[in-house]
Amino acid sequence: AGGSGKLVNVWNLVPRGETLLAIPAEPLRWEIARGMRGRIYNLDAAPATSDRPGGMLAVGGFSTRGATGDVVIFDPSEQRIQALLPARRPDAAGPGPASGHLQTVGAVSFSNDGRQLISVSLDGEVRLWTLGNNETSRILQPPNGLDDGRIRTAAFLDERRAILPLRDGQQPAAWRLSIVDLAVPAPADSIVSQPVFWHGVSAIAVTPDGREF
Repeated sequence: AGGSGKLVNVWNLVPRGETLLAIPAEPLRWEIARGMRGRIYNLDAAPATSDRPGGMLAVGGFSTRGATGDVVIFDPSEQRIQALLPARRPDAAGPGPASGHLQTVGAVSFSNDGRQLISVSLDGEVRLWTLGNNETSRILQPPNGLDDGRIRTAAFLDERRAILPLRDGQQPAAWRLSIVDLAVPAPADSIVSQPVFWHGVSAIAVTPDGREF
C-alpha cells in the first residue's frame, strides 16, 4: 500500500488458524522531495516467475527522478529497485518524442504474465512497456486541454488487448471505454457505447480470464 506518505508499506500475511495476521515488514522506498514529489498514486504487482522469483512491483506517482513521470519497478523480495522506466532520458529536454512520461503517473497495470506494463500519466498519455528490454511505445498521446490533474487509468484484458477510457469528440465532458489491440502499431479502437462516464474514468478492474471487467 502506498500514498501521500511517499513509501510503499509491506506486510507479510501469516496464517493463524482460520485467520491471517498482517505483520509489518520493511517498507520499500523511492526518492522523495518537498511538497507533492514522492507521492504514490498507484501500485500493481506481477506474479513470480522462474526468471523473477521475487515477482515485481510497479510504482507510479510524482517521481523525483529524471522527470515526474518516471515509473519504478521494485523487486520486493530483494527490497531494491530493479528497473526504471524509462532507463534513460536522453531526449527529455530536446525536440522529438520523449522516451517516457513527462507528467506524473496516475495508473500502472501489469499484464497477467508480467511481461508488459501499461502506464497512464495525468496529461492522458498512455504507454505500453515491454519489460526485460524496457522498450516503450505510446498508445495514446496526450490530448490537448486534458492536463487537469485527474487520475486516469487503463488495464489489460489479456496479453494482446487493453481497455482505455477515451473522451467523446462531441461531448468534451463525456468519456467512453475503448478496447484496443496492442499488437497493431496504431491500434484501432472498438468503442463500448454504454455507459457514458462523465469527467473521466479513474479505475478499471478485470477478471483473471479477461472475460469480464
